Amino acid sequence: RASDVLAEGLAWRLAVKVTVITGGAGGIGLATAKATGRDHLVVISDVRADRLASAGTELEQLGIRCERVVCDITDPASVAALVARAAEASDPERRYVSTLYGQALVANGRKAEALAHADRLERDAANPPDDLLRASARLVRATAEWLAGDAARANAYAKEARTLLTGASDPYLDYLAAMTIGVTARSRGNLAEALGSLQEAMAMAERDDDAHRRSGALYQLSTLYLVLKQPQNALDASRQAYRFAELAGS
Repeated sequence: RASDVLAEGLAWRLAVKVTVITGGAGGIGLATAKATGRDHLVVISDVRADRLASAGTELEQLGIRCERVVCDITDPASVAALVARAAEASDPERRYVSTLYGQALVANGRKAEALAHADRLERDAANPPDDLLRASARLVRATAEWLAGDAARANAYAKEARTLLTGASDPYLDYLAAMTIGVTARSRGNLAEALGSLQEAMAMAERDDDAHRRSGALYQLSTLYLVLKQPQNALDASRQAYRFAELAGS
């Protein structure tokens, strides 16, 4: 169901600074757009075009960049159009949105649809050849396998993605690949690989000064430090993760 992917009135906040908000023409949705629009491109949707127009004008008067999309979240085709609009921001952002969309399908128990999405990315990457789209597909497959309990296969897909990204400049997918390798390596008991990959993801987030990604990397590091029996490092990383999460939401 489309409503499994995008919940009414809630924002899908991406590390690429794009926020998709359903029910964004009023109430909590519009309030969320005002709060996040200070440092995000906001894509608001609603079933009523007149309400969207009014809300968009209000946001733009506040200096917030805003896209409007008429969308019925009970209609999968309508949701797909909304995601496509959000993906128009740039090629790196489009790939990142596509990857997270596939991961969201997996998280909602819709593995078959996620793998079909990965298949579409692979087809799109065939002509013209696009290794970055192939990397996106591998990361979707990695998430599907990891949540299905096959950490080894997930780890292999993530490493394929990293290889495809070699020499490219896509900070979003680089970060996702490092995070996925780290988390799946931890699940496999390969703690040295997990630590190296998560520290690499953290370094990427620091380089880009991205509070969202720093919080995510620190959270995963705090979990790993507990496995490594380093309670003080775990506590420090957890505190920093919370601090950066607050910064990201401010």
